[in-house]
Amino acid sequence: MKIVSIIFLLLPTILMAENEIKIAELPNGQKYIANQMLVANEYDAPPYQTGQIQSGIAVTGVASVDALCRMFDVARVEPFYPGHLRKPALIREVSRMYLFTFSSEIDINHLLPVFANDPNIEFAEPCYIPKVHYVPNDSLLSEQWYLNFTHTFEAWDLVRGDTTRHSVIGIVDSGVHWNHPDLAANIWVNLVEDINHNGIFDSGDLNGIDDDNNGFIDDVVGYDFGNNDSDPSDNATPHGTAVAGCASEVADNLLLGAGIGFNARIMCLKGFNDSQGGTQLYQALIYAADMGAQIINCSWGSPFSQAGQNLIDAAWAEGALIIASAGRGSDTSRVYPAGYNHVMAVAATDNLDHRASFSSYGHWIDICAPGVDIWTTFDQSSFVNYSGTSFSAAMVSGLAALVCAWHPDYTND
Repeated sequence: MKIVSIIFLLLPTILMAENEIKIAELPNGQKYIANQMLVANEYDAPPYQTGQIQSGIAVTGVASVDALCRMFDVARVEPFYPGHLRKPALIREVSRMYLFTFSSEIDINHLLPVFANDPNIEFAEPCYIPKVHYVPNDSLLSEQWYLNFTHTFEAWDLVRGDTTRHSVIGIVDSGVHWNHPDLAANIWVNLVEDINHNGIFDSGDLNGIDDDNNGFIDDVVGYDFGNNDSDPSDNATPHGTAVAGCASEVADNLLLGAGIGFNARIMCLKGFNDSQGGTQLYQALIYAADMGAQIINCSWGSPFSQAGQNLIDAAWAEGALIIASAGRGSDTSRVYPAGYNHVMAVAATDNLDHRASFSSYGHWIDICAPGVDIWTTFDQSSFVNYSGTSFSAAMVSGLAALVCAWHPDYTND
């Protein structure tokens, strides 16, 4: 069945960005890449050649698609995910997805049905740029009221310490300051890329080689998909470090506060380009699932995408539990990935256990968690007070990590 994404043709504001990418904004504030389209082949269609160009036009090796490329000035066709996948469900889904980038001054919305009508293509969609779900408020364990409120201390009586290191939480976000003093001991390390075997990410690991053959060089603690490098630090958008702290800030170390996950490990995945926003979040999610994160936290949202649902289904099929924030719309409108099947949607509550005024709500919500006046890690060494469903989702991810450590036989079902 063909699925066509159509957006009302309203004149967007086009913003020039780096690397020939143009950011557009719809009247409702939703941003997307104006000159790039996500295309998914039918499952039985031939794969495309990528990186092939003739006379400035991309060549795929599929005649009907090449005709579309010539007609609409497609400058390049590239795989949606740049790495080498290992898990079968992810390979099946991701290998048929491509990014088409157009060279002409064109907004892709009116081209979506044209491309989707090709017999080789199942659907064509915009590349939406998700929004993070937080509201800034401008040894602090006592300030973290929600730990007592959620009976976290009782949970730690059952499971804490090294047992919780069994669990890995993929923080798919704006990046994580992996050397923050109250996060560093809980950062996941890719052992094959840690070539000096000291358990941390340092200059001794930077050999410029893809040691584990996953398509990414020196990805010791995760990867920066937005800028295509091995340092997933939270530089331009101060969000991911705070999310990571809510999930698993180091506990019992006489420093700042504590995250619910206690010593659960944090895989640091940056899906934000420092100037363009969250353009690579789903690629980062794929990495988390393929590299073995049992829990994947997504504290951000965007409109529905069939590609997004398919990728979530593939990650779920490989055993990952995906947890996402419900958004700050103060209404019942769904945002995604929280609204997808196979995702745990998390709304926010306050210290009276009432719905937070900013939180989205509705029958599609799976669980609520504190999201008001949350103290957590920030920047390279700081502590900050935030509010938002972003941090509610991270708390649920931390709780899921405790459950995963206490019952490693449990599945994501």
